[in-house]
Amino acid sequence: MSGAPRISVVVPSYNYARYLEVCLESILSQRYPNLELIVLDGGSTDGTVELLQRYDRHIAYWRSHKDAGQYAAIEEGLNRTSGEIMTWLNADDMFHPGAFDAVGRIFAQCAEVEWLMGRPNSFDEQGRQKHVLTYLPLNSRAKYLADEEFIQQEGVFWRRALWERSGGYIDKTLPLAADLELWARFFRSARLFSVDLPIAGFRDHPLQKSKDKAGYTAEADQVLARERQLFAAEQNPFSPPAPLPILIEGDRVIM
Repeated sequence: MSGAPRISVVVPSYNYARYLEVCLESILSQRYPNLELIVLDGGSTDGTVELLQRYDRHIAYWRSHKDAGQYAAIEEGLNRTSGEIMTWLNADDMFHPGAFDAVGRIFAQCAEVEWLMGRPNSFDEQGRQKHVLTYLPLNSRAKYLADEEFIQQEGVFWRRALWERSGGYIDKTLPLAADLELWARFFRSARLFSVDLPIAGFRDHPLQKSKDKAGYTAEADQVLARERQLFAAEQNPFSPPAPLPILIEGDRVIM
């Protein structure tokens, strides 16, 4: 794709060598012409370092040492990137084929899109497609604050300008729902667009932190309560309706 915007992908990892190579291949097999890949490993002892050494020439930056956890690694990685378009993908998850081409086209052709998600979906532990949501969520700030829609982190991309405008950080006091907190800050100034494509999916397996549903819900409730208070206090709150879905027909992006 001519003039493809640089897409920066951050992969946090810790003792996930069993999944990491498939994750990296799901990124590199995109053959996207303007990719920046960064991997932040928390000091794994399961063969991850040897794997990263094998992939060294494909990775813009990687390190492996003890850190303050997943979200600290993600923040470090995102703030090391240089791309116009940013995302992260956990080491046990995967992108779908063609995802970067679609994302790059949308951001290149649609200046009004600052933030994008695909159709939520998941894989089983062996990496086979397990579930695809039967509808495409259309999100708005009001719907998000009412807890009507869930945003699947895998497959969410955003412009660097939005990241910087929203503080350029991950809330590391939230070990489970820091992504939800970041989306809440994004919603203060940007619309979330949706494209009806599977962009990335999460791998459902027993070691996932997200298995702690009660812990996640407690953190989410805390964030949403704060955001509702901020929203109520804003003199001119940013709250446009959810945008219509983006369609892709060949090389055309239809808003």
